Amino acid sequence: AQVTAYNSAQVRAYDSAQVTAYGSAQVRAYNSAQVTAYKYVAVTRHGSRAKVRGGILIDLPSIVTPQDWLDFYGVSPKRGIVTLYKAVDDKYRSAWLGPIGERTSYAPGTKPEAADFDPDPRDCGAGLHGCAAPGLALTYMPEASHFVGVPVRVSELGAPDPDGDTRKIRFRRAAKPVYEVDIDGEPV
Repeated sequence: AQVTAYNSAQVRAYDSAQVTAYGSAQVRAYNSAQVTAYKYVAVTRHGSRAKVRGGILIDLPSIVTPQDWLDFYGVSPKRGIVTLYKAVDDKYRSAWLGPIGERTSYAPGTKPEAADFDPDPRDCGAGLHGCAAPGLALTYMPEASHFVGVPVRVSELGAPDPDGDTRKIRFRRAAKPVYEVDIDGEPV
């Protein structure tokens, strides 16, 4: 994709996208995106592979470990457990098909588990995925009708992809039963 952004446009560029930005545009660059920005354009580079020329560069550190991810989002464990969030449909199912071709259920009271969990760095697959806040989870299911909190052991978090989408993190299973929350993460 090739994009020209100007005025108050906001762009997220992934993979091999090419962006030219000027005015007061804002760009977030991921993966191997290429950005040419003029003097007052704010460019946030996620990971080291994106190429940025010009603009005002905000170079985020690579998020390599689960602890890096927790620190980035300000998530503090309590007794080794953090709460991650999912946006789900009216049947409390995730947006994505699992390894057996079905969408994972996050029904309140259940403890979902991933049979295919792999702790090595990767962007998608190989486990369940959660976000630091319900609003971030909307990225993956904008049509969500419910949000759930999923208690997860820090020791069962997978390493995030340092050059990929850091809005989510993989995990093996729920440590305690899933519960419904509102958009602010408050129990319903």
